[in-house]
Amino acid sequence: MSGRTDDESARLLGALNKVRKIGTTLLDQQLWCWGQDIRRADGNALLAYGFTKHRPPEGKHGSTAYEWRGAGRSRVILWGFGFFYGDGYREGLFLQRYKFAPKQTAAVDFSLPIWKLKQLPELTQPCDVEAWCRVFNLLTQGLAWIGDYERWIISEYGLDYRQRCTDAWKKKRIPAHEMAAKWHELVEYLLSQPGSD
Repeated sequence: MSGRTDDESARLLGALNKVRKIGTTLLDQQLWCWGQDIRRADGNALLAYGFTKHRPPEGKHGSTAYEWRGAGRSRVILWGFGFFYGDGYREGLFLQRYKFAPKQTAAVDFSLPIWKLKQLPELTQPCDVEAWCRVFNLLTQGLAWIGDYERWIISEYGLDYRQRCTDAWKKKRIPAHEMAAKWHELVEYLLSQPGSD
C-alpha cells in the first residue's frame, strides 16, 4: 500500500472516529424507535412503510428481521441487533447496535430469515482505500435512508408520536425533532471528507 493510500485510509477512518459517539447514540435510539414503530397501537409503521417481516423459524429464539427493498436494488434489513444497507449491486454494509463500526459484506442478496448476528454473511473491516471509499459510499446512503425514514414518520404520524417514542427511552436521548436532521448532518460531514466520494 502506498503512503498516499495509507494517508487516505487514515483520513477516512479518522472522520468515522469523529462521528462514532453520536452515531452510536443515534443508532441505539433509532433501533429503539423502530421497535416502537413495530408496536405502534394503530398498526406497525414498518409494515406501512413497505417492510416485510421475517420471524425466526418456529422453536428458534432471536430477532425478527424487517426487510425493505427500494425501487432500485437497494435493500434495508433491521434487527434488534443492527442495521444492514445494501446497494443491490456488489456490497452491503452492517452496523451493529452499540457500535458505530461499519463492516462490509460481499453478499447483498442473502436470504432471510436470519435471527442472530452470527448468521450474517461474513463481515469484514475495510482494509484499503478502495474498500474505505465503498464503505463510506454505502454508509452515507444508509444514513440518508434512515434520515428520510424519520422524516416520513413525522409526516405520517406527527412529531408528537415520535416524541412519545423518545420519551419512553430511558437513556440519554436525541430530541425527536432533531433525529432526521442529525442523520443528515452525519451524511453531510462524511461526504465533506476528502476521498469519501
